[in-house]
Amino acid sequence: MALTKVWKVDNQLRIEIGGVTSYGNAAWYAIAGFTSTSVTLMYHGRTNKYIDVDIALADFQNNLGTSYSTEAAIANYLAPLIG
Repeated sequence: MALTKVWKVDNQLRIEIGGVTSYGNAAWYAIAGFTSTSVTLMYHGRTNKYIDVDIALADFQNNLGTSYSTEAAIANYLAPLIG
């Protein structure tokens, strides 16, 4: 898997996967759930459809390259950023 960087700029959550960055309103993201190997972020944008972004726990980083590899660490990191 490619390293995935997740960070917030103003009200925009940025998710960079393999050098490609997506941009979305941070308030429209939620943690859909965790498995033993990944976290799923759910995004509800301009349509009535939810878009899921799956990120492997081993690949989750902030924009500075700090890794978060456990459910608790990722949940604590995302808490002030989304929702």
